[in-house]
Amino acid sequence: GIHGYSYIYAGKQVVDLFATHGMVAIGNDFFASLVLLVNALVVGVVTALFAVWLIDFGPDSWSKGASDKEIVAGLVGGFGGFGIASIVFSLVDGANKATLVLFAENPHVLEHTNPDDFGRLSKVWSLLGKEIEDDDDEAKA
Repeated sequence: GIHGYSYIYAGKQVVDLFATHGMVAIGNDFFASLVLLVNALVVGVVTALFAVWLIDFGPDSWSKGASDKEIVAGLVGGFGGFGIASIVFSLVDGANKATLVLFAENPHVLEHTNPDDFGRLSKVWSLLGKEIEDDDDEAKA
């Protein structure tokens, strides 16, 4: 696990965490994934348009002997752009999920390492109706 725990223990901790903060996690996951999907679709459309532009204004040797060259270029460019953007955005999505889990588990680590980010996330966390326990409360438990 991340903190040196066994994977079984760490998995149980994550399940317990989702039991207490489940709706926050579901909402975060849905909205972040939706934004990233829309961005990947936009990248796919832009790369498709760029591919068609290259065929229309590029050298004729690039598309010599091809039928429906704009359609083929648009599909290849669009799917290629969408695929690469999806890979990149899945990394962002994974980082987002990891940040949520780690912040929900122990927000005070972020407070010690990045106080400004802790302040911003704490404000959002309180808007969601969640409280952050003091460091002293965790030490007593």
